Amino acid sequence: MIMRPGMRSRLSGFALLGLTLLGPTLLGQTLLAAPAMAEEELRPDCDGADEFFRRGYYEDYMQAMKRAAEMGDTECQFRIGTTYRDGVLLPQDYGSALAWYRLAASRGHAFAQFEIGTMYDTGSGVTQDYLEAVRWYRLAANQGFPMAQRNLAVMYDEGLGVPKDKMRAGVLYRLSLSQPKQAF
Repeated sequence: MIMRPGMRSRLSGFALLGLTLLGPTLLGQTLLAAPAMAEEELRPDCDGADEFFRRGYYEDYMQAMKRAAEMGDTECQFRIGTTYRDGVLLPQDYGSALAWYRLAASRGHAFAQFEIGTMYDTGSGVTQDYLEAVRWYRLAANQGFPMAQRNLAVMYDEGLGVPKDKMRAGVLYRLSLSQPKQAF
């Protein structure tokens, strides 16, 4: 997505990329229950869950995601949080999204830390709190997460949750641009 004049400068990762977690094929479609796959085909990781999704087994997909998440798979924890945040396959529930994001973030998942920062920055499902947004952006930025570095730069540039500091903002802007592109 190209930023145009008048567009909000701080965006969620998926909004910034113009993607949704589950892909554009779900938009506007009714999801019908598909026959269950054999239990031995379930793999407790995100890759196994993705295979269910590709085959159209959406209930099995969510079961596999939750099973892997409960076993500590931070990527699945993050994806469940995003599924709740976006209201795709599950009812939209910001409280559940935040809980799953926090679980992944507590184990160092930078994208989850970034999304928590975005929730506090924009007031999505939580009371807007720039101090909390900065805290979470900083955690992700310190791991080299470019979108967090960029959003943290905006916070310094605009003096939101931190003292206005154009020099620090400039350093963070340049740092975010110097990172390799992320694949999602």
